[in-house]
Amino acid sequence: MNEVYRWSRDSDLEEIKKLLITCFGDNANTNAYDNIDGRYLLCLVNGKIVAMSGLCHKSNISPDAVEITWTCTHPDYRHQGIMQNLFEKLLNTTNQDIYCYCWKIGDKSFVNLHDLMDIYGFEKIKSNLNEKENKICPNASKEKCAYYNENCKCCEDLFLRKGIIK
Repeated sequence: MNEVYRWSRDSDLEEIKKLLITCFGDNANTNAYDNIDGRYLLCLVNGKIVAMSGLCHKSNISPDAVEITWTCTHPDYRHQGIMQNLFEKLLNTTNQDIYCYCWKIGDKSFVNLHDLMDIYGFEKIKSNLNEKENKICPNASKEKCAYYNENCKCCEDLFLRKGIIK
């Protein structure tokens, strides 16, 4: 597989939208489409965007940290090492503390990015944030959320990788 990694450009907007809808559902209440130029590190295969992740340098968690945002891989390209390669490149762009919210979907006992959090030295600092158990899911349809089901119990865990002093 011939993978190319590069930063996003404004001209990638429509393809990024398609990938995010495929991976997360059509959640129109998002800022994921703002300031596309240079926001995301992308993986392209045969010229098609198949994976992405971004770093937000204006983290709401800490002014001296960055936050990983909108990390996803197209279902046809998962479990091929693409996201691990992308993460390696992304994490090498900063020495700052890095936060990452990771979704725990349905009845799974671990978050979606569990392996990457472990490989790259992230520590879980908060569990079960935004837990929806016993509440009506705000993404009340499969169109709004790729993981939606009628017994939705999605939540997030927050991870931190302390800055690396070079």
